[in-house]
Amino acid sequence: INFESLKSNSKQKLQFVYIKATEGKNYRDKKFESNYINAKNANLKIGVYHFFRFNVSGKQQALNLVEAISNKEIDLPIAIDIEKWGNKKANKSIVINAVNEFIETLKSNGYTRTVIYSNEDGYKTYLKNNFSENDLWICSFNTQFTKNNQWKFWQYSHKGKIIGAEGYIDYNVFNGSVDQWNEYID
Repeated sequence: INFESLKSNSKQKLQFVYIKATEGKNYRDKKFESNYINAKNANLKIGVYHFFRFNVSGKQQALNLVEAISNKEIDLPIAIDIEKWGNKKANKSIVINAVNEFIETLKSNGYTRTVIYSNEDGYKTYLKNNFSENDLWICSFNTQFTKNNQWKFWQYSHKGKIIGAEGYIDYNVFNGSVDQWNEYID
């Protein structure tokens, strides 16, 4: 990813990036540091995300993330990626309790803003009627679904092409006006 090219192409109107930082209890993305530095140098608004594992305590996962992002300026709420895909089947209440533990551990370490990312299936299974204090980032290609749910970010494509990135990227949009966006990132 060439973050400078991403930002400098005015037709793309890129405003923010979310960079994968961690996963589970121990995993750290090998490209996190360089992606963070390059996005920062391109003056992009930066968010980080953690892929949540169902078989590890929320506290252990949160501490992995906290250690990975310490001393980093993060502009957007931390994103927690909660999906059945890539996880073994788990009891709904166990997952919900672990996610709550993750969020509380983040708060106790000074990270008070979180957004929860999932697809429609994960939303229906784990998020619906839970985590109302957190913003929702939904991945859905069903516009009817997005019309009927309150979301802060919408991932509407996995097949985006953009100057500065090889292969496909995910396209996301913020739900709000320019003024609301500026308020959100402040």
